[in-house]
Amino acid sequence: MEPVKIKVLYVDDEPNNLISFRANFREFFEVYTAESAEEGRKVLNNTEIHILITYQRMPVQNGVQFLESIIKEKPQIIRIILTGYADLETVVEAINKGQIYKYIMKPFDFDDLKSTIENAYDLYVFRKSGDDALLKFRQLFEKQNEAVFIMDSAYNIQELNNFGLNLFKVQRNELNKIYLADFFNKDEDWDKINKLLANNQSIADFPVQLTDSKKSIIETLLSVIAISENGNLIGYQGMIRDITQQKEMENLIPLMN
Repeated sequence: MEPVKIKVLYVDDEPNNLISFRANFREFFEVYTAESAEEGRKVLNNTEIHILITYQRMPVQNGVQFLESIIKEKPQIIRIILTGYADLETVVEAINKGQIYKYIMKPFDFDDLKSTIENAYDLYVFRKSGDDALLKFRQLFEKQNEAVFIMDSAYNIQELNNFGLNLFKVQRNELNKIYLADFFNKDEDWDKINKLLANNQSIADFPVQLTDSKKSIIETLLSVIAISENGNLIGYQGMIRDITQQKEMENLIPLMN
């Protein structure tokens, strides 16, 4: 498989600068150029750009404003700003608003900028792989036929898949107000679970009666594992299996004999 060629967009209102940039870097990268933020946005809408380099001092919309305007739509793109003078205020603004990877002074050193672009692409790949992994996780999260939840270390529910929302008859915007104990029908069951979690023990298929927001009883099996980072507890991930129908069938069997 051939290595991916890094796609770089350079935006500058000086045509000679664009010609020079393309001549210097087209051997190493797939280079795109634009004379304004508006033209640059058109390129971004039609091409998957990895690295965006823009000159600060442009008419209509300057470099910082341009970078700031694309953050929400193109968060993965690595942003670099070129400035022709040591303007500390511009640099600070670029970092805070444009969330830049690096700022470079004009005239730039060819080898230095080439190295910066290559290093920036490594960051792009890392971000992209993280986003892809998160997307796959969310797809699996929603495909489960059990209620899957994530909660913080204080047992506040942070995430609940659609199956869980339907099972407990709650809305997604209500999650920040829901505590795991709110689902428990019996205080003694919650006390047992709380003690197990407090001792950093995982829970597997613990039979427990839960209730939905209408106070209807749900027979379940509860599983919970701790999530740690650098040895510190940051929350829990869990699964709730609805076995109400199974319990109802078990209760009918003695009556049928």
